[in-house]
Amino acid sequence: MPIYLFIILSFLFQFGICQFDRVDYSDNSNKGGYIRPCYFTNWAIYRSGRAKFAPEDYAPGLCTHIFYAFAYFNESFEAYAIDPNDLPNDSDPLGQYARVVALKKYDPNLKFVMSFGGWTFSTTTTLFQNMTSSKQNRGKFIKSSIAFIKKHGFDGIDLDIEYPDSKENFNLLLQEFHLASCNEKNVKNKLIITAAVAAGIDIVKKSYDIATMAKYVDFINLMTYDFHITSENKTGYNSPLRSKDSLNIIDAANYWVRGGMPRNKIIIGFPTYAHGFKLLNLNSKDLSVGAPASGPANATEFAKEPGVAAYFEICEMLAKGAKDFYDPYAQVPYLYKNGEWFSYDNQRSYFQK
Repeated sequence: MPIYLFIILSFLFQFGICQFDRVDYSDNSNKGGYIRPCYFTNWAIYRSGRAKFAPEDYAPGLCTHIFYAFAYFNESFEAYAIDPNDLPNDSDPLGQYARVVALKKYDPNLKFVMSFGGWTFSTTTTLFQNMTSSKQNRGKFIKSSIAFIKKHGFDGIDLDIEYPDSKENFNLLLQEFHLASCNEKNVKNKLIITAAVAAGIDIVKKSYDIATMAKYVDFINLMTYDFHITSENKTGYNSPLRSKDSLNIIDAANYWVRGGMPRNKIIIGFPTYAHGFKLLNLNSKDLSVGAPASGPANATEFAKEPGVAAYFEICEMLAKGAKDFYDPYAQVPYLYKNGEWFSYDNQRSYFQK
C-alpha cells in the first residue's frame, strides 16, 4: 500500500492510545505532505477514568486535521450543536468547540473540520435525503453550515452520510459546497470539503459517483474498519489489509482509485478500538478467524459496550496473559482470553497498512 498517500484517520480520541503517559509529537513535522486526520468525538469527555479524553489531552503534532464529531442540522436544514457542552455553559465557560480550536496555540498548522451526520443521525432520520433532494434545501444547509463553522472557528466541513440514497443529489451537494467555497472572499482560508465514505464495494456502487466526487472534495475519509461486526455468527477482522473476499483495505482503496478518485485524496481509516466476540465452542482449539461465535464479548471496564474494547484495554489483556496471534496475510493481530476473541490493530499492523 505505499502507493497510497494516507496516514491515520482514527478514532484515537474516543479511547486514547496504548501508552498511559503523555507522548510528545511536537517535532513530528508534515514535511512529507502526509495528511493525518483524527476524529475527536464529543462524547469522549463522558467516559470514566483513563478512557476520558478532553481537548487538552491532545498531543501537539499528532494530527494535521481534527474532525469534530458530530454536528447535526434540523428540519429547516440549519446547523446546530448536539451537545450542550459543545458550547459555553455554566460548567464550561468556553465549551468544547472553543477548547478544540484553542489547540492551534500549541499546534499552529492544525486544521479543524466539523463533521456533520454520523451513523446514528444517518440511520435514524431522513434529513440527509430531504436536504439533498432540492437545490433550495441544499442551499439552506450550505449557507447555515458555513456560517456555523465560521462562527466557531473551524476550517472546513466533513459530510458523514451513511449512506447517500442518490448519487446525483450527493454530487450536487458537493458541487454547490465547492462553488460556495470558491466564492469566499478569503482565498487563503478556502473551505476544506471532505466526505466520510463507505469501504464496502456494494455500498460504494449504489451511493457514489466517484469520478464526479473527486472534482469537489479535498479528500475522502475511507471508512476501512468495521468490515466485520460482532452481530455476525463467526469471528471476523475489524480492519484487514487483505482477505479472501472484498472486505479489506486494499480492495476498497483500489476500487475508489479505479473509479476515479486520485490516490492523494484517499485517507485510509485506522481504528484504535477492537471488536470482541464470544466463541460458541469454548472447548474448541480453533482460534482462527471464522470460528463460530455466539455474540459480542462482554463489555469492558472503560469502553462499556459489548463487543468493543479500547486499545489500551487490549494492551492490558495482553499484559495479563491473553494469547496473542498475528495473521501475516490479513496483516492484523488478534487475541484470545477466557472464551473471548478480539480483533484489533497494533504498531505492526499500522506499519504494514
